[in-house]
Amino acid sequence: MTTVTLDSESRQACLWVPDGRGMTLRASVETDKERGLTGRETRRALSSTLRLGLEYTVTISTALYAAQRETSHTSSGELPVQVPLWPAGFGAGESATLETKHWVTGTQGEAGALSSGTWATSTPTPTGSQVSVPTMRGYLTQPVDWDLLDPRWVRGQVRFDEAGPADEAVTIPSETWTPGPTVAGVTTYVFPLELLDFKATDPGANSVTVEFSQRIGFGRDVARHVYPQLAVRNPQHTLTLNGPTALSKLLRWFSDHTGSVKPFWIPVWTEEMRLASNTSSGSANVTLNNATALGSYRRVAFLLTDGSIITRNVLSIAGNVLTLDSSPGTLAAASTAIITLALVRFAADTITIRADKLPVMTTTVGLVEIREEVSTPSGETAGTTIGVLDPVVYLYEFTAGAESWTFTSHDADLGTSPTWTAKQIEHGDITQSTAIDKTSVSLKTGIWTDNPLLRSVAGTLWERMTLTIYEADPTDIAGKEAIFTGHVRGVKRRSGSLQATIDGAAAVFDRVIPRTLMQTRDNWALGEDGNGLDVADWTFTGTATSQADEVVTLDTLAWPGGALPTLAANYFALGYAVRPAPNYARIPIISSTAESGGSLTVTLAYAPSPAVTTSEVLWQLIPGYDGTIETAEDKFANGDNFGGFPFVPIAAPNLIAVKRNSGNAGKK
Repeated sequence: MTTVTLDSESRQACLWVPDGRGMTLRASVETDKERGLTGRETRRALSSTLRLGLEYTVTISTALYAAQRETSHTSSGELPVQVPLWPAGFGAGESATLETKHWVTGTQGEAGALSSGTWATSTPTPTGSQVSVPTMRGYLTQPVDWDLLDPRWVRGQVRFDEAGPADEAVTIPSETWTPGPTVAGVTTYVFPLELLDFKATDPGANSVTVEFSQRIGFGRDVARHVYPQLAVRNPQHTLTLNGPTALSKLLRWFSDHTGSVKPFWIPVWTEEMRLASNTSSGSANVTLNNATALGSYRRVAFLLTDGSIITRNVLSIAGNVLTLDSSPGTLAAASTAIITLALVRFAADTITIRADKLPVMTTTVGLVEIREEVSTPSGETAGTTIGVLDPVVYLYEFTAGAESWTFTSHDADLGTSPTWTAKQIEHGDITQSTAIDKTSVSLKTGIWTDNPLLRSVAGTLWERMTLTIYEADPTDIAGKEAIFTGHVRGVKRRSGSLQATIDGAAAVFDRVIPRTLMQTRDNWALGEDGNGLDVADWTFTGTATSQADEVVTLDTLAWPGGALPTLAANYFALGYAVRPAPNYARIPIISSTAESGGSLTVTLAYAPSPAVTTSEVLWQLIPGYDGTIETAEDKFANGDNFGGFPFVPIAAPNLIAVKRNSGNAGKK
């Protein structure tokens, strides 16, 4: 691998050329589906761009392997990796199909890598033996596992997932599709027949789903219940893609239909009936040899010898005569196939394409027939209770005092004033309770510089933080709808992520009510309402100049009161230090030395990480308060606000037990 700088970001570039022994390209999209017991379902999009993944083997020289070995530990996690989208590469005299923000052009070297790689941000023009390839930003899903073939060559497996900003997503050219019969008033298209392979088609079995089956007692039979569902076909097709253009067309189709969300028509290659006679132009009637084979299907396709297709709706059937919604034209019975159309969707939100022998690629796609959506059943509303719903994005607004932060889990920034910034953030199920406002939801986010949860962990947010979750159409952010509002609590840092629980407004009544204790120490902590002091007035700042394990040296000390007070030894003990942005670590102070010449050292509860390597300004030191009347008066001049009872006896005198005299004096 080599290191490159793209968009002012340091990245690893994996320019090893595939050796042709196995390559797969994965394309996926984020969706949400809900299916009822009767098989009816709703589907909606959660993203607008495809996510790609690439796996392939490489064979490189041991000299090249040795050169990259020392950086392999960073290539799988610490730094982004730029990987060529090899199936979309093209040479001199050829045109680009798929495009991305960053291109690389070079020639295949003898060591097994692309040599003399030149980077560009616009579509290049390769010459001679050069090849130009669009590249993707992302990460290796695991370190490359190498096998030694002989002393000169090693073979490894590259496994890569695309990840990065929306402006680096793969761009797929638009296509014009063949319209078929409408579904719920929406134009629905026919799958491009040029991608289908008649010999590699499986129509799938008619099936329903058994939703309930259990064994009761000790007999042989089981108790079963099947909810009413239409028998459906599950076609499976093996597609042969002849070059990057066909690959682009399949990815465009998959993207336009948002994976498994939008339905489309596909001919099922079972010719259950044939034309009994030629059709005539201008007549909507056609005669079949066996119209009963249609069953309840009312969408048919006429497949012509030139590969074109004509689709029609069947309005009525009289014997073997079909009346269509319009004339199919003049068709010869001997050379025209009539087959049923199935309304289907992709069975999964991921397709895997094998590219072992470029430029030819193959893939097998599974489909699911959705007969319930051909005609909206009674009691259902297309686009509301069944079928395709409007796409949705989730917006997250944090507020704490006068500060606010706005993020979205969408794959690109949304809106202006405010801008909802795309970040790694998601929420779980919103749980309800008998109290109207007593709801809760779990939240999980990544770790980034201005993440307010990171400041909450560090303890640098003094106000209660509130989160509001909105649901919106990505094209109409102004019409967002709040689906949850609550207070953030229980923020934890776990394995590269932040997790929190958000409680609804009524949860405030579940908190323990503060009460005064009859004790000699103060009932109020520094900065609480009863204490009367503002923590900001007692926040010292300084510059951390060095670190030795948990001991940090600071100088250039200052505080809002002007001239420094006498900072004796352990002045800051029992207090805490706050490291500046972007870390915001809040670390308890075990002890501190006396100030001398504007400098002192503090011993922290643990060593700051990453270590202090250069001068870090705006470290904050908050002095400790042990809760005694002496400290309140002498250190903070705050005896009038002391919330304890310094002169109260340990116990009521009349309750003190009489102690037995255990002296050993002899009898006089």
